Amino acid sequence: NSLKPPVIIRRGPSGFGFTVHTIRVYYGDTDFYTMHHLVMAVEPGSPAFEAGLRPCDLITHINGEPVQGLFHTQVLQLLLAGTDHVTLRSTPLENTSIKTGGRKRDVWQSKLAKRTSQKQKKQKRDIGEKRRKASLFRRISSKRASVEMQQMGVAS
Repeated sequence: NSLKPPVIIRRGPSGFGFTVHTIRVYYGDTDFYTMHHLVMAVEPGSPAFEAGLRPCDLITHINGEPVQGLFHTQVLQLLLAGTDHVTLRSTPLENTSIKTGGRKRDVWQSKLAKRTSQKQKKQKRDIGEKRRKASLFRRISSKRASVEMQQMGVAS
């Protein structure tokens, strides 16, 4: 794992001193993509520069929360969440498997691969368990009904 250790950046008089750019990263040769967040610029002498943040660092976590798949506005909300400091985890882009270039894709055909939250995964699992229980009950009930129907047919 090539993640840098977490850095704590204190907000200075001019903010944190870096800019973030959101990029699309496509899965293989498909039209599905996810969003990643890059540090585009770091002001020399700024709190971000002093903490070790550099241009072309891929931001992976903000305040312990993973940011892959989040929209740019959501990332900004995490960064500006009202405290005087922010904790970032990042890795240099060259240490990742993200490649530049690739085939040109039509924007209107590209599809964002939605990230499912833990809550959504749990809800789907709970719904699936309920369905399985209900279908098992239906199978048992229908077997009993068919046996009873056969017995009534034999009796008459």
